[in-house]
This record gives sequence, structure tokens and C-alpha cells, in this order.
Amino acid sequence: MKVILLRPFQKLGEEGEVVEVKGGYARNYLIPRGIVMHATKDSYKKIEELKERRRKQEAQERGRAEELKQKLKALSVTIACEVKNEEEIFGSVAEPQIRQALQDEEIDLQGAKIEMAEPIRKLGAYNLTVHLTAGIDAAIRVWVVKK
Repeated sequence: MKVILLRPFQKLGEEGEVVEVKGGYARNYLIPRGIVMHATKDSYKKIEELKERRRKQEAQERGRAEELKQKLKALSVTIACEVKNEEEIFGSVAEPQIRQALQDEEIDLQGAKIEMAEPIRKLGAYNLTVHLTAGIDAAIRVWVVKK
């Protein structure tokens, strides 16, 4: 039975591909779970519409990510911490604190990942990378200062 994949699935293929599977597997497993649809003329049209909608959505996301990248480029975030020695802070500064400091600056990194090798444990300036979306990364400067 020929079916069209509605999303990437294991070893069958990627979204939009036409694949041949056994009828029972398609009827009993793949179709009820919304993984595939029957390969008909109408379904080809639906798949093309889905692909076009996704392309537009991805273009909008990339545009928003580029705007956010420019905002982050011009921004420096300061986080004040209690200090136990001259440079060593109590606890550490991790991703949640950096996200909160960015939210205080009215920047929401929903869905983005801040790349940190390990939590920050000393005072100073740190350059971090934020993965906004596929292929778009931004650099931010984080200052950890004495409270």
C-alpha cells in the first residue's frame, strides 16, 4: 500500500515522502496515529499545502530569530551575586538566572538554548552562545558582579 508520511518516522522516511508499506501496518498502526495518509491525488495536494505552510512558518521563525539576534548582540546582562571570597560566589549562576535577567530586559528566549559548559562560579564577564533556531546563534555577554 502506498502512503505519504505526514512527519518523519523511524526508518520509513521523511515528511512528504511516498513509501510502500504493508496494508495492515498502515491501516492498524500508521493511519490511526496520524503518521501517514493514503497516497491519492487529493492527499498529494494536501501535502504540498502542508509543506508550503511549514516553509512560511519557518521563514517567520527565522526572521524573528534574526531580530532577536540583533537585540542580543547589543545587550549586556548583569547578574549580582553574594560573594564568599574575593571572586568566588555563593552557589552558581546557571541558565535559569540568565533567562530571568534577559526577561527583566524584556527579551524572551522561549525555545532557545543557552550554551554553558558549566555553571558560572566566579565573578567576571562571560561570553555565552544562545542557539535561537537551526543555524542561527547569538552571542551574549553576561557580567557576574558583587552584590
